[in-house]
Amino acid sequence: MGEGGQNEQDLALTLLGEIDSGYRTLMLVDVIDLTQEDSLLKSKIRECIEKHRGSLVKLPMNHFMVSFIDALDAILAALEIRSVCESSAHRLEYSLALATGKPVDERGSDLFEETKNTVRTLARMGLNNRIFIDLATQTSAIKGNNQLEPVSKSILVFNDTDLSEMKRLEEVLYYNLGNSNFKSEQLGLELGLSKTQLYRKVSALTELTPNRLLSEVRLRSALRAIKAGSKNVSEVAYDSGFNSPTYFTRVFRNRFDVLPTALNIANPS
Repeated sequence: MGEGGQNEQDLALTLLGEIDSGYRTLMLVDVIDLTQEDSLLKSKIRECIEKHRGSLVKLPMNHFMVSFIDALDAILAALEIRSVCESSAHRLEYSLALATGKPVDERGSDLFEETKNTVRTLARMGLNNRIFIDLATQTSAIKGNNQLEPVSKSILVFNDTDLSEMKRLEEVLYYNLGNSNFKSEQLGLELGLSKTQLYRKVSALTELTPNRLLSEVRLRSALRAIKAGSKNVSEVAYDSGFNSPTYFTRVFRNRFDVLPTALNIANPS
């Protein structure tokens, strides 16, 4: 796991010559451009990653998966990337998530499997253009530096209980994504929560109401599918839980200020 070789005791070292603990902070950046693709934006994101010593793990479509040895570097990179996205002249939808873990997890068999699953959940549920991070990332970033407070209003921190509840919420929402009859009442039943409890829980985790969360999950899922271009607008509408392509088009335009057909040039019908 060392990126800087080994010392005389055969311990892995970082590029700075420090002993490598093996822990990594993973960052997942998901950016969707609602206009034309912005190559300059991607270039700026890469610059932020390189500036803070991040290593790109993979770059599928609109995703950046990045590995950092230092959690503080990851947080600073995420804050800069958010600033880049917010200042872009393009209309963007984006999510930023960070999670920290060790190579072999208790519940995973692949390297950083549990950490990857955590950061994916936080990215998928980060629907309000905030930075979602786990508590391990915050703790690692401020360790040994009591003067440092790398948490700002743009960052939401999730402890283990929060993450467990978030993963269950994600599981239920995406399992029922294509079911147009699935409403917030059914979500509460699935989670074993009353209407009041559901409102409090969802608001605490996502800062959205249950109805707004369900709508956002469906619309963000539809947006990704439309940008992928493998299905037409009607197929995407039904797959995302809308029982009418006409209604879907109206809701989509109200939310993103663009018609889905304008983004789905390959399959417009």
